[in-house]
Amino acid sequence: MKKWSFSVSLVVTIMMLVISASDTLGKTVELSKGKNDKLFPVSVGLNSDRSTQENLIIWYDESSNGTMFAQKMNSDGSIEWGNSGKILISNFGYMSDFPIVHPDNTGGAVIIFHRNSIYTDEIFAIKIDSYGNIENRTVSLSAGLPGSNYSPATAVTEHGFIVVTWENFYDGHFDIYAQAIDYNMNKLWNDAYPAKVCDYDNDQRKPTLTSDGQGGVFITWLDNRNSFENSLNYSLDVYASRLDHDGTPYHNGHKGSLIIRNNFTSPLSNSGVLKLRKEIFYNHNLILSDNNSFLIAAEIFDTSGNYIKVLKVNKDLQIITTKTLTDNLNAGDPRIISDGYFGMYMVWKDFSNNSNLIMGSAYDKDLNDKFTCKSYLISCENTKGNFERILPDIRIKNSMLVNNGDLFVNWMNTDNNRLFISKSNLTDESDLCNNTVEIHSIDEGEYTSITIQDDKLVIVYKHFNNIFAHIRELNGKTLSERTDEFNLSNYLIHSTLLRELTSLFPKMDSSV
Repeated sequence: MKKWSFSVSLVVTIMMLVISASDTLGKTVELSKGKNDKLFPVSVGLNSDRSTQENLIIWYDESSNGTMFAQKMNSDGSIEWGNSGKILISNFGYMSDFPIVHPDNTGGAVIIFHRNSIYTDEIFAIKIDSYGNIENRTVSLSAGLPGSNYSPATAVTEHGFIVVTWENFYDGHFDIYAQAIDYNMNKLWNDAYPAKVCDYDNDQRKPTLTSDGQGGVFITWLDNRNSFENSLNYSLDVYASRLDHDGTPYHNGHKGSLIIRNNFTSPLSNSGVLKLRKEIFYNHNLILSDNNSFLIAAEIFDTSGNYIKVLKVNKDLQIITTKTLTDNLNAGDPRIISDGYFGMYMVWKDFSNNSNLIMGSAYDKDLNDKFTCKSYLISCENTKGNFERILPDIRIKNSMLVNNGDLFVNWMNTDNNRLFISKSNLTDESDLCNNTVEIHSIDEGEYTSITIQDDKLVIVYKHFNNIFAHIRELNGKTLSERTDEFNLSNYLIHSTLLRELTSLFPKMDSSV
């Protein structure tokens, strides 16, 4: 009896130590319930008068003809709006883009989204308070425009306005429009009618933007005006415009200025090849730099392969500096983030020799390399190189982040669909590739975002049609491997461990 009691006590003690240790290092919280598919989850940190920070998560659910949900989570993993979250809009129709969330510094947020239904195809904004209630009204930013509206992107100006830009399709071609709103949902430009950014011949697609440092914005887009649909030369160039604080263009009216020429010459006359070419959209994203200039990274595709071009463009839309990743002609899918000193960090994919690696580069404000290695490996999970690595969708504003000099990047490896996160110390070149942690097995690598909440790392992702958040202590300079999964997988792991531990001890007599 004493021998059995001692054995059980030892097993229980070991189990408690295992669970307790993993508890303090990380845990996973289920944010949604239900069998309906969830799409386009995004997360942001909220600022309020509470003593602890909160995280707001928004997603689209296919139930009830489309529903927009919200959930608020505290830094300890507790959720505030029920097991399934709070319904913001039902009978929504279909969402084809990620919602964009801007905290209002009072515990609430403004949400920008595209809504597609039998009644409308427009760009909307709503404001929710700290309890998840919709304040005032739903505002259509694209009201008054004929046709359909897609692909919203946003930036916040120095005046505290949210500028939204999008593409409008009407009469056979696409144009770019924009509108500015304040946090009380007032439309500020062009007497509340959408302001025209570019309506030149042919198509203008996929706009993105950043503040210009003076209350206005830089907007870039993909443009095919230099191409002809029936020609063997078909390219999507990058054009730019700068709008002042009231939406008026500074230069070149509503035509925009060419900043990247994407020459593509095909020796083939196969119409299928040309059709494929026209369906490809290239990543191009920009951040503000010094002297009211901006940095932009764009993916280029031509007969030599994929590569990345990085430019610095001044406030008059003139190119100052250009850098091309000439050491790698199989690079693509770039995304950039400010280093806090007018320079940038860039994360991109290396497709050379079927390696499918995630790489990083760092440049100062003059596009000089910050590391002697020029580019460095981020996906250091020691998995076979031929498995594809999937970065989060570039439309997620916080798919990566910089915190106290550290760059956090997450990706999914299609080898068992495992989610990883990497922490790179960007002030210590010798520390690169020393902190890579596996988080979970997931099924949607594009649907992940990262925030910092009360000095904890929060990774939001989709798995088995539901939305989860993984909370991990930053733990100084390292990321711990151990986690505590608050779900069925955690129960199974601990149960299996218990069986293995008990098997180490003599079996108990049934008469005891």
